[in-house]
Amino acid sequence: MIQNHIHAILLYILGQVGEIRAVERLIDLLESDDTSFIRLSAANALGQIGDVRAVRPLIAALGDENMRYFASIALRQIGTLEAIEALKTAGYSVDRYVSSPVRQLRKTG
Repeated sequence: MIQNHIHAILLYILGQVGEIRAVERLIDLLESDDTSFIRLSAANALGQIGDVRAVRPLIAALGDENMRYFASIALRQIGTLEAIEALKTAGYSVDRYVSSPVRQLRKTG
């Protein structure tokens, strides 16, 4: 139990510092860790880092009731058009979460 909390804190720190080198490992944890607490922490870190490689795994996580909330936040943080479309398809209101550049692209594109 304590080990999971320490692991989650480390994942939080990776997200806070934007450790891009951790993205692949975070995706692995998101997709396959047995502990939902670790998967939630990985989703949070991926959103904070904002790397587009995480978009599709996070979209897949929307299908998991336990992951849906944290995956949606991470997708909003990343804010690519693919992420926003997936959120809209899943029934989320996204306008207030979308960054200005993405809103501008939606208006012009």
